[in-house]
Amino acid sequence: MLQIVNDLLDISRMELDRLSIEPRDVAIAPEIQQIVRNLATTTEIHTLNAECADSLIVSVDPIRFWQVLQNLITNAIRYSPDGGEIDVRGEVDPEVPTHARFSVRDRGIGIADDQIDRVLEKF
Repeated sequence: MLQIVNDLLDISRMELDRLSIEPRDVAIAPEIQQIVRNLATTTEIHTLNAECADSLIVSVDPIRFWQVLQNLITNAIRYSPDGGEIDVRGEVDPEVPTHARFSVRDRGIGIADDQIDRVLEKF
C-alpha cells in the first residue's frame, strides 16, 4: 500500500515538475537480481530470468530505477496470462558503449503495432 501511495505522489510531483532525481553510481546486477527474486514470488506460472554483467555500473536514481523495472516486470507478468519465461537483461549498449540498455521480454499477448508509439504516454 505504501508503494502505491508513493507512486501516486511521484505522479503528482512529475506533473508539477518537482520530482527529484538523485542519480548515483550503482552496481546494477544485484539490483536486477533482487527485483526479479521479489517478483518471482508473485507468480507460479512464470519463470523470471535475470541476466546482467556483475561489472555493469550505471548512474541511476536507485528508487526510480526500482520503480521503472518493477513496473515493466509486473506488466510482463500481467500481460502473459498463460505464463512462460520473462527475461530481464541489463547490458552495455552496443551502439553507445557509454550507455546501458535494459530490457524486459515476455511471451505474452504483445502490443498492437498501432499502439507501440504510445507506450510511454500518460494515460
